[in-house]
This record gives sequence, structure tokens and C-alpha cells, in this order.
Amino acid sequence: MTRLLSTLLLSLLLVVASASAEVVRIEVTSRSDVADGKTYGLAGPYERIAGTIYFAVDPNNPANRIITDIDYAPRNADGKVEFRSDFYLIKPKDISRGNGTLFYEVSNRGGKGMLGYYNNAGGSRAPLSEAEMGDGFLLEHGFTLLWVGWQFDVPLGDGRVRVYPPVATLNGTPITGLVRSEVIVSEVTYDRSLADRNHQPYEVVNPGDPAHVMTVRDTVDGARRVVPRDQWQFARRTDSGAIVADRTRVYLEGGFQPARSTTWCMSPRTRRSSGWDRPRCATPSRISSMRQRRSCRSRQAHSIGPSRGVSRRADGSCAPSSTTGSTPTKRNGRRSTA
Repeated sequence: MTRLLSTLLLSLLLVVASASAEVVRIEVTSRSDVADGKTYGLAGPYERIAGTIYFAVDPNNPANRIITDIDYAPRNADGKVEFRSDFYLIKPKDISRGNGTLFYEVSNRGGKGMLGYYNNAGGSRAPLSEAEMGDGFLLEHGFTLLWVGWQFDVPLGDGRVRVYPPVATLNGTPITGLVRSEVIVSEVTYDRSLADRNHQPYEVVNPGDPAHVMTVRDTVDGARRVVPRDQWQFARRTDSGAIVADRTRVYLEGGFQPARSTTWCMSPRTRRSSGWDRPRCATPSRISSMRQRRSCRSRQAHSIGPSRGVSRRADGSCAPSSTTGSTPTKRNGRRSTA
């Protein structure tokens, strides 16, 4: 299978003129039948392909100036900045039997919600079984489904897709700088991650740096009060009550109090250049490259996403950000391709 996939995918080299990112290559790590080979309508059986897409962007392209710190990202021999993203693809095994449309979801926090929207499926970060395909609506209509990671801090593993951006450097040395985080808890909590919920946090570079500061306020627009430095530290509290040093968490003596807004500024060990999620960066290339692949050739492409590019109409239907041709919709529990 490895030889077949290498022949099929590693030969791909596509520069999309209308986009600002180049797909350098696609690496497949797994491939298997969907729903144990079940046939879905005229499209027939489906397969799942997962792996990594490698990109290169021109830092001098005006469309890429929106990417934070791109000037400080390492460049390859061609003067371009490289990064990669996880991808997850569900397509007809015989692509000629599909409807010619690739449906791309901008994954929220690395998840996969498309099958829940349209197939009434239960949640799954690695959908493969018949049950995880729900009622099979999208597959019965011959759609090819694609997810590509665009957030760099989503939790690792567990089927989530993420992007792996370069580290911002200056003369080869990683750049550090202050990062601001804020938290409001619903119950007394003694320590919190430096990231949002269970996302991947920046590690603090020097826990004892006097530049670190924590403030608290009683209301959203209230005055900030500085929390004395001896009352908090970069650490976590164990179940036994012990305080253990941890560069990814912050501990407050007495605990974070409900309804209060607590903010801290700290200097991380490294800084990632960000903005690779911008629609004009890699997304058009991701879709275009998949459309052009021999095993995944499509005439059209649509994208949706709960954090951008999708809205719920008053009647409960989903409205993708841009559409051409046949797009699946849901109205009052009934689906159609309109």
C-alpha cells in the first residue's frame, strides 16, 4: 500500500495562482474503507485517507502580510516559509462515481462537525464506522469531505487536525515576548492552564522574570489590582495539595475566585508566527490541490465552519460562506441538495 500511495500522492506539486500558498507535497499516513465497504447510493463505497499537507508561502506576497511575524520565520532555499497541516479526507473509492464536489470544513478546534450538521451523526474526531457516518446523507449524494487543521494550539492527538507553524526567530534564536491571558472561573480553582481550556499552552521561558504580572478585577470594566508576586507562581496543585512547578500552568494562593477576571502577562519560551488560518493563505490551496488530485478530482468546492464561514438560517438550515452549484442544505429536518 505504501508504494501505491507514494505513486499516487507524492508526485503532487501544485502552485495555485489565485492563492498565496503552495502545496509542496501530501504525505499519507493511513488509508482504510469507510463503514466496512458499505455502498452509498450511486457513489458506491467510500474510503478514508489521513495524513499531512506540506505548504510553502512567499513572505513577500502582499496577501501573506497578514501573517504575524512572518518576517521572522525561517526560510527555505527558495526564500519561502514552510509549514504543514493534518488532513482527513472521506471520498468515493472510485472518484468518478462521486458528484464532482468537494466539501471542506474549517475545523473548529481541530474537530469534525460536518457529519453532525448534515448526516445527523454523533460526534467523532476520526469518523470511519457506519454509525459515525450517521444516515449517510452526504455520502449518498456523492460528496467528497475534507478537513484540514488551521489552529496550532489544539490538543494533540485524539483525532484532531492541527497546523504546525514555524517558530519566529531572530538570527536563528527563538523570539520571546509577553503573552497576555485572562480567565474567569465559575468556582474556586487553584491553578489554570496558560492556554484556553485544554489547548496547547506556551511554556514560560523564565518563571522568575520580574516582567511577569498578574492582575484581578471584580467586574469586566472594573479597575485592575496587581496581585502580589509572592501569592502566585507558575505551578499546579496536585490532588494531595502539593504545589508542583509547571511552566504551562499558573497557581494562585487561595484560588481564583468566581466572577472575578484574572489576567496575567508572561514571556513564553518560543513564539509561533500566527495567521496561517487566514482564508487567503493556505485554505484555497488546500481545497484546490485536493480538487486536482487524480484520486479526488472535483469540479466544485465549498467550505463551511462553525467559527467562520457558516451561518444558521432562521429555518435551521446551514448557509456556507460561498457556494456554486449543488450545496447540501437542511431545512426543518429535511435535507436537499439545492
